[in-house]
Amino acid sequence: MPTSTSGVTPGVTTGTALTNIQSIVIAEALYNNEVNRVMPLLVYHTDIPKGAYQKNVPRFARMTAYQATEGADFTATSALRINSVNFIADEHVASAIVTSRLARQMSEDDARVVGRLLQDALSRIRETDLLALFTGFSEDVPGAGSTLGIEHLRGSLAWVQTENNADYGAAMGPFSVVLHPEQISDIVEDLSVTAQTATATYGAGTAQASGDLATAVLREHLRGMEKVYGIKVYSHGLITRDASDDASGAVLGEQALGIAEAGEVENWVEKDNSGRATEYGIVGNWREGELVDSWGVEILSDAIKTI
Repeated sequence: MPTSTSGVTPGVTTGTALTNIQSIVIAEALYNNEVNRVMPLLVYHTDIPKGAYQKNVPRFARMTAYQATEGADFTATSALRINSVNFIADEHVASAIVTSRLARQMSEDDARVVGRLLQDALSRIRETDLLALFTGFSEDVPGAGSTLGIEHLRGSLAWVQTENNADYGAAMGPFSVVLHPEQISDIVEDLSVTAQTATATYGAGTAQASGDLATAVLREHLRGMEKVYGIKVYSHGLITRDASDDASGAVLGEQALGIAEAGEVENWVEKDNSGRATEYGIVGNWREGELVDSWGVEILSDAIKTI
């Protein structure tokens, strides 16, 4: 078989070329990793260090102080208690095979296209992993088959900021609300009706607050992120509906949920010369979990499509 002057068989990708392709794939992957994520920014994040099998996230329970009597021996004590959530990372993989023929037909560099698509897939599964934790909160409103109203958000925010847990107290901010788009649609409808009803019943001046809130939400709600009661509300299209068209969003404090990630995103590129194709792959390692149950509320409600 003829060889090139460099001693490399013609038509076979060299190691250096594969390294260049890997660099392109990982660059695209890291870029999309930064711009496509939402949920990891709303929860507690920690890293599993290299060489470690798992990461333990300990949380000390609060201690109790007592009033003492001057001159009297103080005997009341509190035990030092630690509750720990342990994270063991799972592998999450996406791969694609690009034939040589397809690569020739693509107008863009195939490595960049594949890098974007693979990271999109990895970002989606990380998002859905975290979204799935919403159903684990013990507190939920308004319930399956029920229509979500603004009072449910108000009550949920009050709940997570209340001392509902003797060990950990009220949730720590910042707080976030994550809802299915149809749940937000119900909030918009509820605010519009509330403002109209208040105006008709009490007069325009008395209903000014309701009207202002409804107007702001109606004006801004298509942006995908709003503020209600000063709290950011995210519209998340990856929240799924069940067979009854119910969806589960959440109101949560920043440390209600957590994710532990082991290392950076890794990738591989493997040339299949006989198959005339190239396999691209990407791997992410993480584990998600609930940290404090009372610091979140599941927003379970009807999310049937409006149209």
